[in-house]
Amino acid sequence: MAPQHFSNTIVFVAMLALFSAFAMLLLSSSATSTSPSPPPNNSGLLQKKVSDDPSVVLKQKFKKFMQDFGKNYTSKEEEDRRFKIFREALRDIEERNDSSLGINYFADFTDGEFTSYGSCIEIPEEALLAGDDERSYNQSDSLEIPDDHIPSAIDMRRPDLVTPVKDQERCGSCWAFATVAVVETYTAIKTDELISLSEQELVDCAGRARGCVEGSVVRALEFAKTNGIAAWSKYPYYGFQGSCGAPWHDSVAKIDRYERVLPANENALMRVVGGYGLPVVVNICANDTSFQRYTGGLIRSDCEPNETMSHSVAIVGYFTSPSSNVENYWIIKNSWGTGWGENGYGRIKMGLNLRKIASYAWLPVPN
Repeated sequence: MAPQHFSNTIVFVAMLALFSAFAMLLLSSSATSTSPSPPPNNSGLLQKKVSDDPSVVLKQKFKKFMQDFGKNYTSKEEEDRRFKIFREALRDIEERNDSSLGINYFADFTDGEFTSYGSCIEIPEEALLAGDDERSYNQSDSLEIPDDHIPSAIDMRRPDLVTPVKDQERCGSCWAFATVAVVETYTAIKTDELISLSEQELVDCAGRARGCVEGSVVRALEFAKTNGIAAWSKYPYYGFQGSCGAPWHDSVAKIDRYERVLPANENALMRVVGGYGLPVVVNICANDTSFQRYTGGLIRSDCEPNETMSHSVAIVGYFTSPSSNVENYWIIKNSWGTGWGENGYGRIKMGLNLRKIASYAWLPVPN
């Protein structure tokens, strides 16, 4: 009796243990399926989604662009339209893979809107050599300047020689700004006094009623020679053509004469800028997206096919090196505000007459 009882007890204990294990398994399964799990850490996942979502990234870049350049749009519809233009500009920059291009002030401009900045000179390229504007002017004798008078580098961007970068705004008055930039530095060297001069006076008085559409640096220089230019403080810029107020404003800067640099000859251009130590006003081709999207470094791009000179800038220096591993370049002062290029300046690679920089160059020279 005792052995049978002992055997039954063992069986009962085993069955009880098996039942307990099965019950525990059921409870564990039920808890797993019904109890809420602790929330996972999604920060990394969310960050990955943001970085992988082009629309979110683009919107962030666009908001930063608006903040950086003080962009304010009149409506949500206008902001959406500008965002689409910005998106295409960014795509264009990425496809070009050019380190000198980036997002600048003009990233939300249409091609038509940019034309008022990049196309503002009157003389077409094919008429340069036979135009009436230059029939009676001397050509610079720059090639006669001794070699030992030509420095390897010159940079006039000093607060006593060059005024801060200005902005022509949506008036096609680049020709007036480039001329004024040159006359300002010319006068500062001559008189030891740097005065900001009036581009508006040239727009009103030397623009042939089209001063905000197109103009001529030669007529602007002739005006500076014949009449002089008033101070900006007395004749400020307002960005559209008005009535000529020259008779009511005293001029504070006048040039003796001006000359044209030997065309398409960068050696002659360097001799003038370095030998005379004077800035030069030049016409270049600039009405293209490569120039529009420039943010810094060397401009190595040339004119687009069939592109003519369309824009005026001032050359305020250059850099050369005897090393073949170092690229030489021109320093230009533009009139598109500090939101373009290197705070309003640019550097164009020297040696290939890129953007026709040496094709149409003029400078005031002392008697």
